[in-house]
Amino acid sequence: MKELVIAAYDRDYSWIYDLDSNVKVTIYKKGNNELKSNEILIEPNLGRDVHTFFYHLVNRYNSLSDITFFSQDYPFDHVSNYIELINGDKNLWDKNAKQFNNGCWFFCTQYDVLSCDPNGSPHHPGLNLDKMWETLFTTDCPDIIHFTPTGHFAISKEQVRKIPQEYYQYILNILETQPSSPWEIERLEPYIFFQ
Repeated sequence: MKELVIAAYDRDYSWIYDLDSNVKVTIYKKGNNELKSNEILIEPNLGRDVHTFFYHLVNRYNSLSDITFFSQDYPFDHVSNYIELINGDKNLWDKNAKQFNNGCWFFCTQYDVLSCDPNGSPHHPGLNLDKMWETLFTTDCPDIIHFTPTGHFAISKEQVRKIPQEYYQYILNILETQPSSPWEIERLEPYIFFQ
């Protein structure tokens, strides 16, 4: 079974009705806005969409779908063919992913894979990727970090479960306490999920 997890903010996500009927949809919402009947409230309202995605991994670790896609409420300015990808199969994902490995695919039609230094330059200077790297990994931080921007990806439950649930909880705690962590974790997601 495939599942789409949406971090809803303020955009219309009626495009979900174009998904195949076998795709389960889970919609998380933060903040004080009135919830729709199909939305799940997450508190606190911290950590952007990255927090929402790790919240799902932590809380659904033992009941994940076979493949889970993660998305903002309106993905098409970042991944113009996201409906086709979600409705598709591994061959299509392999063909369209900017980065993929071991049952995890990162998608973006707006940009190619980007590179930055441990300070986040040139795209987001002022990040502490080297410090975050030391927090998450036992190896030395590379001089250049490669990542797919915009944070739209799919992952198999087998790949998720190669890493203990406690590791994802640790990341979730970071996302709730360190203001720059959503941008740092997003850049390190390929390194987290390709383990």
